[in-house]
Amino acid sequence: MKKLMSRQRGAADSKAPAIITLIILFILGFLAYKFVPVKWRYIKFSDELQELLNIDYSKNYKDAARGAFNEYTMREKVLALAKQYKIPIKDADRQVAVEWPERRIFTVTIDYEEVISLPIYGDYVWQFHIYAEQDPHAGKAI
Repeated sequence: MKKLMSRQRGAADSKAPAIITLIILFILGFLAYKFVPVKWRYIKFSDELQELLNIDYSKNYKDAARGAFNEYTMREKVLALAKQYKIPIKDADRQVAVEWPERRIFTVTIDYEEVISLPIYGDYVWQFHIYAEQDPHAGKAI
């Protein structure tokens, strides 16, 4: 009986592993709180940007007839979408490039960075690069 009692005492006395585990979980939770919303915004913005580029010309034929689909109007739509998702674009001329070459396929290149403030470490600058290209068959019957 004495041997059984002595075996049970040793492992339960130390609370250090539980405290260290809780500290690590707290740090990971805090980092997720800081980084996940930024990445989620990037993903949602990229998806919406691709949807914007894949114009259904048959549904928007009136706009197409007016010449509403060019690199300037598409650039304005991209900047409006960036504003909607709170993407930090400070210098639109340098950070956003919309091209519509002779092939009539829109391409969009966006470079921006998000600054995430972290205690102890300071500011972490996360750089994002988005390149989106219009699907050549978007909105057209195949």
